[in-house]
Amino acid sequence: MHRLVAYSSGGSARAADIALTWQVLVACASPNSSAERLNDGLCAKLDWPLLFAQADEHSVLPLLATRLQELAPGASPPEIHTKLQSWQRAHAVFTLTLSAELFQILGTSSAPLKR
Repeated sequence: MHRLVAYSSGGSARAADIALTWQVLVACASPNSSAERLNDGLCAKLDWPLLFAQADEHSVLPLLATRLQELAPGASPPEIHTKLQSWQRAHAVFTLTLSAELFQILGTSSAPLKR
């Protein structure tokens, strides 16, 4: 509820920004997403910082980054592209750290988790 109040303070223009970012997030999350569907949202004047914040808030930032790379490479502004790459690197390091800890807990004699 607190975040919704923060988002709604800008009037109808802000509501339009939010609706557009949701359109892009839904296009990214859809298993049937296409470049055309994603580009409909990207061609409009998109509030990229808001899109990034909403994707992070709803834990779909990795999906957003992947879909943008797959379906609309070069569509994001350089600063957003840099933020996404930085986030992906940090997430990869975090995931590898968790994997290393898991293998330490399981011991060296454990079977591989993935075949």
